[in-house]
Amino acid sequence: MHLDSFLPDDLLKLASFNNEAKFKDMYLDFSTVILHYQVHSYCIYNKAEQFNYLDVTQIGGAERGPKSRRFRQLGVYPGTKVCCPYNNHKGCSDIAAVNHPVQFSFDLWHLHPDVYAHYVIEGGVAGGYIIFSGTVESPKFEVFNADHQVIPFQLR
Repeated sequence: MHLDSFLPDDLLKLASFNNEAKFKDMYLDFSTVILHYQVHSYCIYNKAEQFNYLDVTQIGGAERGPKSRRFRQLGVYPGTKVCCPYNNHKGCSDIAAVNHPVQFSFDLWHLHPDVYAHYVIEGGVAGGYIIFSGTVESPKFEVFNADHQVIPFQLR
C-alpha cells in the first residue's frame, strides 16, 4: 500500500522528505503522541524498592457493571504497570470522564519472608494514576490526575 492512500493530503504537503519510509516513521510517532493525549487511562505503577508485588482491585467508581467485570490485576511486579481506559464502562469507570472518582484495594506482598499488607485508596480519578513505591512495611502511594498533578487521597 502506498503512503498516499492513508495519509491526509495536507500532511503530505507539509512533509518535504524524499525518503517515504523515514516520513512514515515520523508520522507513526506523531500519531502515537496524539493517541496518548486523546485516550486516558488510570494506571497503577509498581516502583517498589524491594521484590514486592501488588494485587489491585477496583472497589469504587465502576458500580454499574457486575463486580466480576471490575478491573482486577493480580501480580503487578516491580517495574511494571497496569492500566484500564476510563471510557471502558464495562469495568473501569461508570462514566467517560477523566475526573470521575475511583477507589482501589491494594494487597501488597513480599516473599521471603512472607509479609502481607492491605490498603484502600480513596480519592483517585479515572483519568489519573497511582504510583506505589517503598516496601510492604513502609509503603508510599502517590496519586495523580490526568494533568500529572498530585491530588489528595485517603489511605486506609
